[in-house]
Amino acid sequence: MRRLASRAAGFVRSQPVLCCAFAAAVLSQVVSPQGAQVAGLIDWQVIGLLACFMVCTAALQQANALSWLAFRLVRGDMSLSTLMLSLVLLPFFASMVVTNDVALLAFVPFACAVLRASGEQRLVVPVLVLQTLAANMGSMATPFGNPQNLLLFKGFGLDAAEFFVVVIPYVGLSFVLIVVFCLVAGRYRAVKPFCGQLPLVDVRKTAAAGVLFALCVATVFDVVPLSMTLVCAVVFALACDGIELLRSRECLVVMSDKGGKPLQGRGREQNETVSSDGGGPLRKRECGDVVSGSTLIIARIDYALLLTFACFFVFSGTLAASDAVRQVLSGALSEHPFLIPLAASQVISNVPAAALLMPFATSWQQLVLGVDIGGLGTPVASLASLITLGIYRKEGCGSTARFLRAFLLANAALLAANCALWLLLS
Repeated sequence: MRRLASRAAGFVRSQPVLCCAFAAAVLSQVVSPQGAQVAGLIDWQVIGLLACFMVCTAALQQANALSWLAFRLVRGDMSLSTLMLSLVLLPFFASMVVTNDVALLAFVPFACAVLRASGEQRLVVPVLVLQTLAANMGSMATPFGNPQNLLLFKGFGLDAAEFFVVVIPYVGLSFVLIVVFCLVAGRYRAVKPFCGQLPLVDVRKTAAAGVLFALCVATVFDVVPLSMTLVCAVVFALACDGIELLRSRECLVVMSDKGGKPLQGRGREQNETVSSDGGGPLRKRECGDVVSGSTLIIARIDYALLLTFACFFVFSGTLAASDAVRQVLSGALSEHPFLIPLAASQVISNVPAAALLMPFATSWQQLVLGVDIGGLGTPVASLASLITLGIYRKEGCGSTARFLRAFLLANAALLAANCALWLLLS
């Protein structure tokens, strides 16, 4: 019993947002039971699309495509400002395609390794803080750059052109401010060249992930039906994972000559270092690199986020069925359509805030801006920010208090700049 309680407490600590969302959904059903209509409150279109995008990004990670891109951009001689720009703008642009959390998972550990190798450990905190800001604001630029944009884009049936007109000024302002900070912080200094070994990219898997991503984008814009994209995503994930498991099994067979050394011939071939077309060395998969469960696409999907969405759909849908609640939230959003989602994001994070407030919003433009800009501020304003904090602590880069001070200061500055632009444009 004690062990079960300990595991439950550990799960709550690791998934606080999911647990709160589940509790809110259950409480809403106790107060106002919806019966068989509960399933109808969930927007399965959004959840299905989000799962398909997760498959795409997991495949790109499995194929080493993101790591290869990062290595190519920072190899060789460069100034400190160029190095900082490269490390910070990687998640800015990548988040427009693979979402802000995936961009940070891919590039934050890489930035720590590069700064250590270059002898610039003192820049770990500012670079990681800027990477977080870049991922949160870069993801704002596309309907699929972050979960809340996808939710609102599909929920309001938006047109791509009108969406871009609303968000681009804020993305542009954030881009300029981040670039200026990198240039000022690293001016007139050179760094030790970073000459890490390029990872081997699975070109075919990367190309296939690109095709699936194109299908997902086409589904966002209602060109391709979701059912077709879902089937393709499931088949693709199972095929990729099956191939990975077969490779792992072959490596285990090749591995052993009783003492665990690779066999001659095939084993030696697996351990070769070859040259890429670009002239850099690429490391092949070694026989000892046995596939673990965490490397499989099906294990990389963020099921907790999907369940969180489902719970908030139930919670917000049940609230929307109440005339009293609908009048209160609608009235508040009609008076402060930007400030309410901005403030809510600081407390419950921008994704749940979007799911909760969408049924009551009177202006989709202000709701989109409120939750996207609301990702700046507190560490919980955007769940992607907690990813950076977790990696920073895991890497042992320094004091958590120092990171949080820099994080809050930079977030407050960028939040103030974007709010000033909102006041100007309003």
